Amino acid sequence: MAKQPKKQAVTRRELGELGLSGVDSTKSKAPAYRRNKRKKEIIEILSKNLGNVTAACEKVGISRATFYDWRRTDADFDEAITEINERTLDFVEGQLLKGISAGNAKLIIFYLVNRGKSRGYSRKPEEAEVRDVDAATTAAELARAHLEALGIAPKGLPLEELARLVAAKVAEGD
Repeated sequence: MAKQPKKQAVTRRELGELGLSGVDSTKSKAPAYRRNKRKKEIIEILSKNLGNVTAACEKVGISRATFYDWRRTDADFDEAITEINERTLDFVEGQLLKGISAGNAKLIIFYLVNRGKSRGYSRKPEEAEVRDVDAATTAAELARAHLEALGIAPKGLPLEELARLVAAKVAEGD
């Protein structure tokens, strides 16, 4: 009787690649059902904690590297995380605009410096059209100088009144 060749063991990963086991073909040795459960858990946690990846990873028991590997290799997971990040950004922008409407001068200046660059607002005096502002000038004074130079605010307007003026302009859509 002829000897039969020794059968080679098939690895779990190979089975996963063929779609024959609970393991998919990615690097992780965790069964797919457990990995998918963790992905769903992390999505739930991120939607509740405003997208704090480190806290969510710690709570689920995975590393940040695993989280970012999942984002690279799982389009559905990446899409869910992107949607959470967009909703978080919408929420934060809403809070920023509420603060601006309430007349918070620091938030008004933050907004103008970050979103008003096309109109000449900048943190750096060399980028601004106002030449008389030195590098040590505060952001509030820089914003005041811009508003005065643009003719939006009269010279020497107190910051509180300036904040109300800008909030009114933002509310009007100017």
